[in-house]
Amino acid sequence: MQFKCDCHTVKCIKTNQSSILNQFENVRKNCPALREIFVPEDYWPEFRKKVSEPLDEAGHYPITLSAYKTGNLGKITLPVHAHLLDGEKPKKNLKLQYKQDLIDNYMSKKTDTFDRFRRARGFNGKLAELITSSWIECQGWKIKNLEALGSCFDIEAISPQGSNSVIEVKYIGEADWQFEVELKSLESGEAVAVSFSPYSGYNYILFKTYEAAKQLETFSGDRYVFIVISNLTWGNSEMAIECNWIRHPLHFFEFSKWKGSVSDSFAKSINKYPNIEKEINEVLNQIKELWVIKDESWEYTLSKIIKKES
Repeated sequence: MQFKCDCHTVKCIKTNQSSILNQFENVRKNCPALREIFVPEDYWPEFRKKVSEPLDEAGHYPITLSAYKTGNLGKITLPVHAHLLDGEKPKKNLKLQYKQDLIDNYMSKKTDTFDRFRRARGFNGKLAELITSSWIECQGWKIKNLEALGSCFDIEAISPQGSNSVIEVKYIGEADWQFEVELKSLESGEAVAVSFSPYSGYNYILFKTYEAAKQLETFSGDRYVFIVISNLTWGNSEMAIECNWIRHPLHFFEFSKWKGSVSDSFAKSINKYPNIEKEINEVLNQIKELWVIKDESWEYTLSKIIKKES
């Protein structure tokens, strides 16, 4: 559907916070992606209130307003226009939970700084599915359905080669330990040294790919896994990606040691798959391709494609 909206071309005039918020309000009034999805009418008063309050210790700020200030608003609103709206209103088959998950309200909850951080990461994960849909359309894919609209999979599409395909999108945002280091640095006013094994980033990509592949097992056509990695955490995986560690046959590096080093919540996710270490290569070879994508301010760049073994 064709649509007209200034949200992708409007520019923020950076003066003071009050002026920027008033500018954003004017954009919101004319943009149904903001008005109906990201910052709906019943939340707008609280949104204004939260933005006017002092920032928390991490400097958290609404994602939509941040995108507006940095000239990136269209990167998150255009996919909503394209896939979730019929003109001015949400599509009738837009899932209620999905719509609620896209409200930019992670700052409004009575939670601590870490919880707000995790909620913001989850919000960007939902955005990743929509941005990916628009991104692949520009490469010749035809979208058939989305999880947001009732599909069992993140994306159902016809590939440029004409094949029925499904795509599971996994977003890798900044890790908890990275955020903790940043907080300590902000509190002390000094850089905090931390050691990190590049194998940990590699193992994390494999786990997220395995998790996605298991979710696609019921589909009989071509299966794709897209791993979207935020630029904030790209360095954790860069060596594995650039040095071609992610290739068949796939296996974890020092699996038990790595599992023992992760957070309790993440260890629980790993424990859902008791056979993961043994079957990792078999399961991942069921997907046609693994795409590794870098996300830099909602701008996607394809870094690597790993094809199944022939």
